[in-house]
Amino acid sequence: MRIWTVWLAAALLTGQGTGIATCAERDASALVHALIEAERRSDVDGALALFADHAVVTNATGWTITQRNELRWFINTEIWLRDNFDLDQLETHGNHVTWTEAAAGTFYQNIGVAPVRFAFEAEVEDGRITSIISHIPAREIRRIAAACKAAKLAPHIHERSCAQFIRLIEAHTNGVNAHAKLGVHDHRDHD
Repeated sequence: MRIWTVWLAAALLTGQGTGIATCAERDASALVHALIEAERRSDVDGALALFADHAVVTNATGWTITQRNELRWFINTEIWLRDNFDLDQLETHGNHVTWTEAAAGTFYQNIGVAPVRFAFEAEVEDGRITSIISHIPAREIRRIAAACKAAKLAPHIHERSCAQFIRLIEAHTNGVNAHAKLGVHDHRDHD
């Protein structure tokens, strides 16, 4: 009887550990879905509430946001610039969530490469998003660069020349990829 009790206790502890890991993954994924839903509803306050006070967001050009007022502005701008709110290839590994999104903004349409796929990584801690890093995969950067070179008039995005934009997104993506190669997020294959 004592052996049966030990085995039952071990099985329950193992099951609870698996349940906790699955719950953490579900919660991390749920936070990302909640963020997208808040943005879909144009609920800036609701989206902002999902972020930890010390949250850091890095966009595809490498611009890092650490201040709440900047984060509010960024979320509001994202809401108005987005053409869709679909999450693709969503994967959750504990408190780490990755996904991709397609962007078909005017700049990408004008140079003939829309949609462009962006990659995202989020970290969640204590029920809040602590960081989001986005980047444009190398194959997408090559498409954008080729389209910019082929354009008859030099295209601009966010008051930058296409060449400046390419340099920024390429440097940031190379940094994300170098970070991944060091094994920081070795469960995800970066382009």
